[in-house]
Amino acid sequence: MKCAKIALVLCLAFSADVLADSMHCEHGLISRGASKSTVLAACGKPIARNKLNESMRRGVGKHHKNAAAKGEAWHYNFGSRTLMREVRFIDGLVDSITTLGYGFGSNM
Repeated sequence: MKCAKIALVLCLAFSADVLADSMHCEHGLISRGASKSTVLAACGKPIARNKLNESMRRGVGKHHKNAAAKGEAWHYNFGSRTLMREVRFIDGLVDSITTLGYGFGSNM
């Protein structure tokens, strides 16, 4: 019984992590690893785009180095009754999706 409870907790934790980095749009679901063109096709144009200066650690142990990565943040507003989202791209692919506060204007 104890193993079943642990397995359930792990499954719920994993599913919450997957849902945190995905976003449902009018024309599809996007998640980590999606390209900019896939996000545009599924969600349309964002209300704002910002360039990011990202520094990433690449490599393992003493063989690592810090490298600059091309980053961009897109913001989506789906109306006043829905939470806004920030989609962060690193090197052209979705790296993270963050839920922001409620949007503004009429629901789309």
